[in-house]
Amino acid sequence: MHTMTKIIRLYLLFLLLYITICNVLSIDLNAPGDSESDIDLLVPVKSLLNERVELYKAKGLDGFPAVGIKRGVEIVVPYRQYLPRKFFRNFAFTAVIRPDDRQGGYLFAVVNPLDTVVDLGVLVESAGDNQTNITLLYTDSSKETDTKALASFLVPEFTKDWVKFALEIQEDNVVLYFRCIRFATRQVKRKPVQLVMDDAHKLYIASAGPILRKEFEMNKNELAEVAFLKKIKKKNKKKKNRGNKIFPYGITILTFDKSIDQILFFLFFFLCKEKISLWL
Repeated sequence: MHTMTKIIRLYLLFLLLYITICNVLSIDLNAPGDSESDIDLLVPVKSLLNERVELYKAKGLDGFPAVGIKRGVEIVVPYRQYLPRKFFRNFAFTAVIRPDDRQGGYLFAVVNPLDTVVDLGVLVESAGDNQTNITLLYTDSSKETDTKALASFLVPEFTKDWVKFALEIQEDNVVLYFRCIRFATRQVKRKPVQLVMDDAHKLYIASAGPILRKEFEMNKNELAEVAFLKKIKKKNKKKKNRGNKIFPYGITILTFDKSIDQILFFLFFFLCKEKISLWL
């Protein structure tokens, strides 16, 4: 009976994951508003695949298609083309990556118009002694002249190894999930609680621009897919909640509007622990 219960539970989780993955497939490529959008940042990367030798198609984890990124390529788009002026209050980043070397770099960075301050980004850097720092950058560039780290986590080094991790930002807490476990929590004070971006802000993929640099590199057999997804908010209260959007691999932003979103988030890590090959 216990085995049957577990099978039923896994089946329901698979069904839930299947439904949410299917919802991702209808992507709106128009510029997002401040209330709802589906955003796939692979669009600007794919558009350069045939133009830049530093970008190439590759085979990712479990055979999923991927895009290889070599250090030195600049992938930049207007921030407002993909993300809302007022950034989300509570959200999470999920990532599946394999760094090519210990140099690390920015997975992504939202940078001010002068290219001098990172308002929002994730930085992966070697910390020596077989350790790596995963840092969440969070800065109000309208008031600050230097990039600020909101939370930093020291983890075992994963150069040339696949790693799955997530950063969950809920009010004054930042939680790191690393290799399928709740790794660490940091209590923080965000100022402001919601970042507001200028129309001239830029979004860089795998770097922080020509001044701040710190490019991130993947080799041809590694995953470098990047996707940002936002849960569609209800326009009409009578409509059913469509739930979180999930992308199998890459870097994803999820927003948490209700407790069910947090439940879904933790279910994904249950699937990871069950050694099921699906990932956010």
